[in-house]
Amino acid sequence: MDPLSPAGPSSSSSGQIVKGTRKGTRSCVECRHRKIRIVSTESYDEEVGKLYHQVPSLRPILNNPREWLTAVASYATPWMSLYMSIFPYTSPIDTKEELISQHDEMQSPTAHPVTMAMFLCTFAITAQQVPPDQENTSPPLNWKDAPTYARQVAQAVEATIISHTGLAMTVEGIEMAILLLRLQLGLGAIRSLWLSLRRTVALAELIGLPRFWYSRRDDLIPATYTPGSSTSSSRDRITQKIAIWTAICLTDRLSSMMFNLPAATSSHRFPRKDIMTPEGEVLVASHLFELSSLALEVQALDEACMMNESAEETYQNVLTIDCRLRTLKSQTPTSWWNDWPHKASSASLVQFWHFYLTARIHLHAAMSPDEQDQFSYSRTACEQACETLSRLYPGLRYGLPSGFFLCRIIDMQIYTAVAFLLLTSMRGSNATDPRKIAMAQTILETMDAVSNRTSHVEFISGASSTIRSLIALARDGSSSSQSLTLRIPLLGKVRIGRKKTSGSGATANQPQDHEAAMPQMQQAQAAEQSYSNQGAPSATRTAEVNQQHYDMSNSNTLPWLMELDMNSQSLQYPFLADDITHFDQWLSTDSGMALNSI
Repeated sequence: MDPLSPAGPSSSSSGQIVKGTRKGTRSCVECRHRKIRIVSTESYDEEVGKLYHQVPSLRPILNNPREWLTAVASYATPWMSLYMSIFPYTSPIDTKEELISQHDEMQSPTAHPVTMAMFLCTFAITAQQVPPDQENTSPPLNWKDAPTYARQVAQAVEATIISHTGLAMTVEGIEMAILLLRLQLGLGAIRSLWLSLRRTVALAELIGLPRFWYSRRDDLIPATYTPGSSTSSSRDRITQKIAIWTAICLTDRLSSMMFNLPAATSSHRFPRKDIMTPEGEVLVASHLFELSSLALEVQALDEACMMNESAEETYQNVLTIDCRLRTLKSQTPTSWWNDWPHKASSASLVQFWHFYLTARIHLHAAMSPDEQDQFSYSRTACEQACETLSRLYPGLRYGLPSGFFLCRIIDMQIYTAVAFLLLTSMRGSNATDPRKIAMAQTILETMDAVSNRTSHVEFISGASSTIRSLIALARDGSSSSQSLTLRIPLLGKVRIGRKKTSGSGATANQPQDHEAAMPQMQQAQAAEQSYSNQGAPSATRTAEVNQQHYDMSNSNTLPWLMELDMNSQSLQYPFLADDITHFDQWLSTDSGMALNSI
């Protein structure tokens, strides 16, 4: 019998009429047992109709032939397997076979609205994996408009399920919200994602999910959990709620690290999780959770810099976090870190984020003027971490599914690392480090290769243009540019000044300032164009620069003097775009990245 088909009224053994319940949903008795109140069957039917009414174009998509659906579903396995290995619980639809079988069940007008929303989000994520060049397949897969379809699904699910408190305040509704967050991240809807995440955290707190951690028993909690399975076991119900709360906290903390915004779950503390099995296998999901908890400290470092707190105290905090990070790494075997796969895996992602976090916590100190050379450890640690990121990136990026929601984040993070390496590549006034230049060239080749099969080609094109310009600037020791301002995603503005060499006529108090700002793609400069010839300064911008005199004459062990601008305007600029349906301004062609004169 169809598990989503309605069941009519039935008779009990005593002859009493018992109201039927829709299979595949929770009955009233079970819901009371679970202490979770959901809306009535009539409300469910109303919500299903609303879901179809919200996006009429979904109906023909659901009615596509099976062979067409099968062709799209063939792209489901790579992203689903990677998704399940990263996060501490699996999706209700975790194979392409289940995706195909549930398509038939979704044709029923009585389909459960939350189940339908999960199917639609899963299918939308899968549709984004189809490369743009798959038009000549049989059947044809012309998914050039997949982002539009995915946005329609996200908007319909948000309006129907997420905004409906009765549906959203259930364990199933929160599971749905977590899946929607993945879809929003893949679309680049950062503001929508952040607001949905905050609401999900609040709803989870309201129904008491965090409290299950306080009464947990490790022997009752398996390594993984598959939501949506019907069970009356108290152990499995507790496991489900703990797994969902863990997934929420992990998503919140990783998002905080990625978007440089405060985490909503920072006040919630968790027992230390074992990251190794007795057999010596690394538990990647547990390791990632511990790493995400350490990422919370980045916000404190940023705030300390913004508030001009004591440099000694701030740097002591940097060293403390660094020690905790190295301690976490020491709990895993050395071979796990040395065996870098040439394809994407959960292990390579965790390793990539470990080194990104290392670079991130040392970046302030590494970029600050340091006359006494007291931050040499941070400069070394940051450089080594960025070099490791550069070695990890090609194999990881080539192996990631083309539409995987983490691709954008990986590209932004490697851009930050390469920009730092290029700015520190010169060891003398006229010398460059050819090894770092070669690393940057490898990153460029990777970006160019994946740009043909990614949905955010604008960001990759802009990042590539910037890196090429930085390479040209690093190689051009005769450039007349004495300083520039570079916007690095997630970090804000970085003001960079070239060291004044002997005999230089440049004045430290009046540097020639250029700003890195991404142009519209049709106006992008050629990569080999000399930086000093990129147009005339803007009068308005020049006046603004002249009001801010930065002393670029201080000595430093690096050839560039770098100052990180952490004011609120620099950090929040990425979220000021008016168009909320497209990728936010700091990740689009309006974002500041390529080297232009001001």
